[in-house]
Amino acid sequence: MKRNDYFKGMMAGFLATFALITMIVIGWFVYNITRFGFGDDKLNINELTIGAKVSAVEALINSKYLFEVDSQQVEDFIFKGMVTGLGDKYAVYYSPEEFKKQMESADGKFIGIGITYVDVDGQGMKVTKVYEGLAAEKAGIK
Repeated sequence: MKRNDYFKGMMAGFLATFALITMIVIGWFVYNITRFGFGDDKLNINELTIGAKVSAVEALINSKYLFEVDSQQVEDFIFKGMVTGLGDKYAVYYSPEEFKKQMESADGKFIGIGITYVDVDGQGMKVTKVYEGLAAEKAGIK
């Protein structure tokens, strides 16, 4: 009977140790996958390193920089730099205000004289549509 109890205790200890080690290993893998981005993603950024660098630069700015800081503008440029770092001339990050302007420029604007136009790189405007029967058409705008 003693020998049987010994083996039961040994087996219970072995199973408990095995379960504990398994949980530690699984936890370690899950932690590393979620914190460090190990996986098949195209972009693997170490958030801990980035966060530490951003915090260090932020502390320097807060303690040494003499002028007013637009925090939203700095944040937008962090994201712009990230997208620029891809090296793709067609990839671009727009702040919410820039995106709104971009959408307005792409959609065109309607003026009460009967035209829709788009801004041409700050050099003027290009009429994209003249509405029939309104002042612009009557004035000969095409």
